[in-house]
Amino acid sequence: MQSSFQNLVFSIQDKCCQIVMAVTGGGTEVIGEMLRYGGGSKILSEAVIPYSPASFDSFVKGKPDKYCSITAARDLAMASFQRAIFLNPNTSLKDLIGVGATSSLSKEQERAGREHKIHIAIQTVDKTFSFSPSLNEVFGRLDQETKTAEFILKMIAFSCGIETDLSDVDIFKADQDICNVVLGFKKVHSIPNVNNSYKNRIIFSGAFNPIHEQHISMIRKVKEIKNLPVDLELCVRNVDKPALNYKEINNRLNFIGNLNLDCVDAIHLTGCSTFAEKSIYFQHAQFLVGWDTLVRICDPKYGKLDEVIDCFVRNEIKFLVFHRISNGESTEKDSLNRIHPEILKISEIFGSDVLNPSDISSTKIRKGE
Repeated sequence: MQSSFQNLVFSIQDKCCQIVMAVTGGGTEVIGEMLRYGGGSKILSEAVIPYSPASFDSFVKGKPDKYCSITAARDLAMASFQRAIFLNPNTSLKDLIGVGATSSLSKEQERAGREHKIHIAIQTVDKTFSFSPSLNEVFGRLDQETKTAEFILKMIAFSCGIETDLSDVDIFKADQDICNVVLGFKKVHSIPNVNNSYKNRIIFSGAFNPIHEQHISMIRKVKEIKNLPVDLELCVRNVDKPALNYKEINNRLNFIGNLNLDCVDAIHLTGCSTFAEKSIYFQHAQFLVGWDTLVRICDPKYGKLDEVIDCFVRNEIKFLVFHRISNGESTEKDSLNRIHPEILKISEIFGSDVLNPSDISSTKIRKGE
């Protein structure tokens, strides 16, 4: 096995790439293999083991629904790729690789029927690679550790164009416009193009993971009231969530597209992580938000409130607000004191007489609640 690893490492070194990897749950011996044969600095910029949930969350800047999943591996890979960009400012983006791997391997006194899984993702400048191989025929922790390391190394090689025996690797290649938003070369990409005029448009910002019935009800109701186009804004770098990879962006766009929503006029992919930043690029727009989002806008962690408000006023922004059910009660019972008076001045808040609030959430849907 060592000679096999050595050949793979030397083949990867010949590609002159720079790698950042985040490996958790198992397979961490791949880090040693990358360095064992010399020349490690040619390819390895950094390797981290975000083993605890707190470490994982800090690394990806968010909390996954499941820590051992292909989605979590993609989050690690994208965070690693962004780290590679930061560490290698003079290296071409096409030569940078982010690696994410998370696994659940055998352990002593484990519960009966516990599944042993590996999820590996690779992020490059224009592709997201995903691989979830089976460990059903590999028994014992040590053998599983070695097999996981082998799979990770082969995935790196595969993403470099090196021939391997891997099969069933999912490869998603993104359009250049989407790459430009994710990489920060472009702030907004609209589908279809709306000529950068938002004066008579309503923008509904969200993660839409997934878009659900209450989202759609809000869109239909506000469109009925205002008789204006309503667009969705999907931010690829949310303040409170992991940066989106190309596969995840495609999944969300496809899900929305398959609904054939006649009430949605356009979708804007953006790199605008705060509403202050959104207001700069969507000048004169009206933002459709839920009550909890309006409360968060007033949170100091999103910027100095006076400066945020000044940004909204300067760019002639308004907010259209619907309530929701939180902890069993409608947010209509919340005090208006939670909202800064200057924010209230530019907000139109609709009560339950306009649209019944709901406790539905994307998180609950993903968890099957």
